[in-house]
This record gives sequence, structure tokens and C-alpha cells, in this order.
Amino acid sequence: MSSRVGGRLLPGRDGRRGGRRARRCRVGAGKVGGRTADASFRVPDACGQRACHPARCALRAPHVGEAETLAAFDGLDALGAGHLLGAVGVAALGCRAPVGRRGVRVLELLGRVPVTLVGRSAVELAERVASGELRARTVVEAHLARIRLVDGRLGAFVCTRVEAALADADAVDVHPERASLPLAGVPIAVKDVVDVAGLPTRHGSLATSAQEAQDDDPVVRRLKDAGAIVVGKTRGPELSLWGTSDDPTATVVSPWDPTRSAGGSSGGSAAAVAAGLVPVALGTDGLGSVRIPAAACGLVGFRPGAPHLACEVDGEPHWFGMTRFGPLATTVADAARVADVLSAGTRFEVVPEPSAPLDIAVSWRPPAPGVNVSGAWREAALEAGRLLHHAGNDVTRADPPYDRATVQAVIARWTQGAGADARRMGLDTEALQPRTRAHIAAGERLADVAGNEEADVLAWRERLRPFFADHDLLITPTFARAQPASTAWHTRPWAANIAANLSAYPFTAAWNLADLPTVVVPLWEDGGRPLSVQLVADAGREDLVLGVARLLERLVPWTRHAAGWGVPVSDASG
Repeated sequence: MSSRVGGRLLPGRDGRRGGRRARRCRVGAGKVGGRTADASFRVPDACGQRACHPARCALRAPHVGEAETLAAFDGLDALGAGHLLGAVGVAALGCRAPVGRRGVRVLELLGRVPVTLVGRSAVELAERVASGELRARTVVEAHLARIRLVDGRLGAFVCTRVEAALADADAVDVHPERASLPLAGVPIAVKDVVDVAGLPTRHGSLATSAQEAQDDDPVVRRLKDAGAIVVGKTRGPELSLWGTSDDPTATVVSPWDPTRSAGGSSGGSAAAVAAGLVPVALGTDGLGSVRIPAAACGLVGFRPGAPHLACEVDGEPHWFGMTRFGPLATTVADAARVADVLSAGTRFEVVPEPSAPLDIAVSWRPPAPGVNVSGAWREAALEAGRLLHHAGNDVTRADPPYDRATVQAVIARWTQGAGADARRMGLDTEALQPRTRAHIAAGERLADVAGNEEADVLAWRERLRPFFADHDLLITPTFARAQPASTAWHTRPWAANIAANLSAYPFTAAWNLADLPTVVVPLWEDGGRPLSVQLVADAGREDLVLGVARLLERLVPWTRHAAGWGVPVSDASG
């Protein structure tokens, strides 16, 4: 039975995610950039703190003019300016106030030191490199420096390609058609399941070969042809099986809450974007492996439906057709531009907000019984519905027709897909992690009673037909509760991994089975962690999920990067 979801916004909400307000400035005098910040650097009236640096106040107090700000930097070199105002400076000075457009203008007046390029959107960087305003090498150098500085505590990258990335950047700078490259000079990270020439592809496993790939995967070639610069490969769980990303060498943490996992299996890609190490990253999504880490790290994660961005292993559809490539980004525009490049023809970026009222369903009923959805995640979906209701859409409570057969078909593909991957790659199963071996064994047992028949997919799509005849769009929470802790899950028993994944992430996999377009967007926070919602539409309606994502982005411009990682904090409004 349906029920109306209209009404006022939740108490205490003002259209922005909580907890990101500007904080008191606690910048004390000290030695910065080789020059002592003495009394001449103090502006008593700017923010009420006598030891406040005028450059910092220029980001907080509109009455501090550009001339005063520049005068404060008289004698400082670019490095000193970077420490004060750049991506390093915001964290080092102890201030976490949003930088905003005025802060960006101050940085530009100071000479656009390379470190300030960290945290810019992919669209902005591409346009500035394409126009010749910026050099691709300068952009890439800034992001490689950021990776060297902070990835030791983030765990996002398994390897980087410094010299090759700089050579690629130099090639973009002299490219005869640079002005038309959609990702000109944009640093990008690639999940370590995709071949990048000169780097090994380990799939998160010590059982795989350490031999370097000789050629780029076709999707990597498309990115490079568009001007993107692959700076390295990111960490994920063994064979992309889990919603946590760790291996024997490191654990990927969420930049928003390092006590929690960055999600998986594209966790390294998501963490790298959320911490500002790259503007965008490439992931794969077979059960939610783009959307789950996007939600864990406060990002936009887009998984298109058929026939877009198919992921294959040795010419065979990965996980029996459930896996597709997808971008992770801080804005809808960035995600859409990367998807444009990967799809080689479809124009996702030009999709507008919906122009006519939509019929939208909101549901927080999990597909599998016995899963409890926390109040915070339930309210995230409800409030997204309320926002869209106030924007003129018809929003109701309605649940998709989940059934036991759908859940069983998903689990069969998840477990049996692991065995198929191991066989295709010729892996020694004894060299795999114990949880992976147990997962493959479970798939072999399940194969006796539940295969991977196309009939399962067709039956699920047929059950969905009346639902999407009545509703243009479905909104669900992305998680049922906060993601698991950031710990060495690869050492934990198979049953513990299964329980952690199924209890936190029940909402994503059913749409892989149906192969429908989905996107997750971050809207608010709970205890400092992002809360996001998942948007699902019928086959072929990628335009609808992206259009509504754009609308939500305008209504609730989310914070683009986690604080504390040395990136100027700004929101998605630009």
C-alpha cells in the first residue's frame, strides 16, 4: 500500500549536510614559508582572533580585501603561499572553513601555485588545460605530490606511474587537438582490475601474476585518448568480492571517518577522490562496487545499465553480465563527463534536470528479510523524497517486488563468479585468501541447486515491469547502516565477511541483476559520515537518474571533499 511522503523537511535540516559549518579560526603565529608570522600578520577585527592570519580571514571575512591579502604575502615564495592558503595550508593552519569562490580567487591572485590545483573538479581542470591557461604537467605534478604526502595514511594506491604520467602530461600539452580533449590533463586513478601498460594487474590478490601489462585495456585507451592522465592503480579486495578494500599491505579507510572502511570493491578509487588525490577515478560495479564506496566516501557513483560500459574478462561478461564500469567523482558533471568518454558516443553530460513532474517511489525495505535499516539511512531516503516533492514531483512510499528468487540469483552469481574468475586467470586456489577459497567453495555447492540461468534475470525484470510502469524513479538508502570498520577483513573468516557485507549493503545488488541504471549521491551526514541515497530507473533511463542527481545536487550542494586531508573544503555548487 502506498503512502504520501510530502511534508516539511526534517527538523534541523537546512538543505545542506550537517557538520560542515565554518569553524573558529585558531591560527597562531608561527614560522611559515621561511618567514615568521609576527604581529604585522594579525588582523584583530577579521574574525575575532588576534592571531588570525589575514589570508585565512580573506576566506572568512568579505571585508578583508584582495590588496590586504596580497600585502600579507609580500616576500613569501610560492611554497610559503601554498603552505598558507593551498591544499597543504588549509589543514596545516588548523582551519576547516569552506574556501568557496573567494578563496579560489585569492589563490589565483597569489600566482596559482600548483598545490591549489588539488581539489578542483575534473571539468574545470580539463577546460583550463584545453584553453592553455594551465599546463597538464603542472596539474599532474600537484596531484602526484598530494599522493606522496597523504596516501600513506589513506591506503588508496597500490602503485603509481610518476614518470609515465608526466610524459603523458607533456604529450597533452603539445597535442595538436588539445582544445577539443574532454579530459585534457585530468589526473585519474584506475582500479587494479584493469590493465594499464607498464603496471601489473593484481586484482587485489597475491595469487595473481606480478608481470606488467603490455597494453592498455580499451577503457584506459579511451581515457588517455581523451587527455586523461592515469597516475596510478587503486586498491580493492581480492577478486573484487567484498564491500571492504584491504590486502596484506594496507587497508583503505574512508577519508570522512578513518575508523571505517572506504567500502568496496572500488574502495581505493573512492578514497583517492574523496581525499583530493585525484579529481575522478574508474571503478567496476558487479554488486554495488562503485556505489558502495561512493556512499562510504561521500561521492557520486554512477553505474549505467545495458549496453553501456560492459566489463568483460577474456571476452566473457564479468559475473555473468552483472558488472559494468563506472566513474567516481565529487560532482554529477564530472561523473557524466567520464562516462561520456568511456561510452564512446553516448552524451551523459548534456542530460538536463527533469522538466516535467515525475512519479517517484521511496522505499527502505531491504530485498532480503532480516536486515535492519538504521533510522539515519531511512531518513536520508525519506528526506530526498521530501526535497523532490517540494520541487514539484509526486512522491509516494512504494516497495519494489523483491522475492527470494531474486536474492538467490544474486548470491549464485556472486559466489560462482569468483570461481569463474579464478579459472579464467589460471589461479592457484591454495594461494588465495581463506575467505576467497570459502566463497568459491560455496559457489560450487550452490551450483548444484541454483545455476546462473538467464531466466532468473528475465523473471526479475518482468516482475519489475509493473513497478516502473507506475513509477519513473525509485529512491532507496544506499546502506542499511554504517559501513564496516577499517580493519584487515582479509584475515577474518568467510562468515564474518558475509555477515558484514549483507547487513550493511542490501540495496545495491538487485539492480545489477536487473542491469538497470543507478546512481548514488551524498546528501547529508550522520556523526561526520556521509549519508547518500540511491536512484534507480527503468532500462535505458540513464538520463533520468543523472537528471535527478543534478537536481538534488542543486538543492543540496554537498561537501565535495572530506576535511583533514589538506584540500580546500568546498561544496558542489562550485
